Amino acid sequence: LSDTLGLLRRVLYLDPNNTAAAELLMELYQRCGLMTETLRLSQELLAREPNNRVAMKSKAIALASGAPRFVQPIHDPPWSSW
Repeated sequence: LSDTLGLLRRVLYLDPNNTAAAELLMELYQRCGLMTETLRLSQELLAREPNNRVAMKSKAIALASGAPRFVQPIHDPPWSSW
């Protein structure tokens, strides 16, 4: 599972507009209980695609779980700290 998360993060770093990868990553974040990450990614996707239903649903789930309402976007590659 962690390998899949890492690969999807890398895909998004290399291609930030890859909607399919973003949607899959949000789903995995939710399954892992990573709601702050779910919220951050849903906000980034909604900024680009305001009518994306997967991102809307993910954002609602993350907020309902108690994730903080305002999170900063990530600009560094997620693997830079590995």
